[in-house]
Amino acid sequence: MKNEKGITLTVLATTVAIMIVLLATIVLNINHIRKNEMVDKLYYDLEILKNKINIYYWKYGQLPVKSLYNFSIPDGYRNPNDDNNYYEIDLNALGNLTLQTDEFTFVINEATHTIYIAEGFEINGETHYRLPEEYSNIQ
Repeated sequence: MKNEKGITLTVLATTVAIMIVLLATIVLNINHIRKNEMVDKLYYDLEILKNKINIYYWKYGQLPVKSLYNFSIPDGYRNPNDDNNYYEIDLNALGNLTLQTDEFTFVINEATHTIYIAEGFEINGETHYRLPEEYSNIQ
C-alpha cells in the first residue's frame, strides 16, 4: 500500500469541534455586548431626561407630564423618599429631544423627581427600573 498524505477523520472531527466551540463563544460575546450597549443607551437616555426635566422644571415650575401613571415598583428599586404620585413623562413637552431608546415608558415621581422606566430593564438576570443611585432619608 502506498502511504497517502491527507487528513484523517479524527483530525477533521477535532477541527470541526474546535470551530463550533469558537463560534459559540463569539455568539455569546456578541449577545453580551449588545445587552451592555442597550443598558448604556438607557443610562444615557435617563441622564438626558434628568437634565432636560430639571431645565423644564426650573423654567416653568412644573413637571412635563401627561397623566397620573399607575406604577407599582418593588421597594428595593424605589427611591425611599418617593410619594405615591407617579406620572408619565411628556417627552414632546421637552422640545428637541432625541433618545436612543424609544420603546420604553418613562415615569417620574412628583416628590423626588426620580425617573423610572415603567417596564424595567434586565441586567444579569435582575430587573432594574432606574439609574443606580444612592438616596439619603429625608429627616
